[in-house]
Amino acid sequence: MENKLSKTEEKAQALTVAVRLFGTQKTEKAALPEYLMKEVSPVLIAEAVHVYNKRSRVRRAHTKDRAEVRGGGKKPWAQKHTGRARHASIRSPIWVGGGITFGPRSYKSRQVPLSQKQRKGALSGVLQQHVAAQTIEFVRFTVEVPAKTQDFMASVNDPRGLLIIVNDNQEAAIRAGRNVPGLRVVTVQNLSTVDVLKAKRVWIDEAALSKLEKRCSLT
Repeated sequence: MENKLSKTEEKAQALTVAVRLFGTQKTEKAALPEYLMKEVSPVLIAEAVHVYNKRSRVRRAHTKDRAEVRGGGKKPWAQKHTGRARHASIRSPIWVGGGITFGPRSYKSRQVPLSQKQRKGALSGVLQQHVAAQTIEFVRFTVEVPAKTQDFMASVNDPRGLLIIVNDNQEAAIRAGRNVPGLRVVTVQNLSTVDVLKAKRVWIDEAALSKLEKRCSLT
């Protein structure tokens, strides 16, 4: 007796995605992988974007507290019998030239946590949004990718808002596309949820689908 397919597997077999043959005008059809069909809550995607922006922030402003300001080791005057308020250091925050209380610091004491399961779910969720909008295609590099930007762009009709996810060995594509405005070429290892979310169209290298599955699949 044959095993019945789940609804998700049946849906995956029914859906197809266009396969673009790089360097030519030919296109084919391929079955859509199951991990690109997973719908994720928008709350999870928003949380992943928040964590990405939080960790990407470069904190340059830095103020010194009383322990970092030079000087102030000697007590300004005696504790008692002077008629003045007691002070322990001239570098106290209430003194001119002293430390700053609650000022901006260049380092963060706590990183925003995001589990591996959440990261994978958010990445597969934004890819599924492109699948639903039919703005995702697979790319098959049948010929050697030209290293020159002009030759590379001859195979890309409109680079605006295009994200190309390539395999690690496609160094020529990365070099050729990094100077094109609106085009972003990244490897699977360096791919982030924000990259996919900002893109208007997504091309995925067929050779990188197995690695992309490891980054999206929870199994």
